[in-house]
Amino acid sequence: MIKSITNYYSKHLPDDASAEIKSIRKIKRYLKDEVEVYVVTMDTIASFIAATIIKEFL
Repeated sequence: MIKSITNYYSKHLPDDASAEIKSIRKIKRYLKDEVEVYVVTMDTIASFIAATIIKEFL
């Protein structure tokens, strides 16, 4: 289920997947360079899943 959602957003609406992804992509476009992003997760499965999805989009 998560994979199909991420596939849809990555193909059709990559900047609208989340506020975090949108902000990071704006920064990358503004700097016109690669950026290094560190995602800190908490001890929950939801946090891990969110970090995994963000990683896929960047």
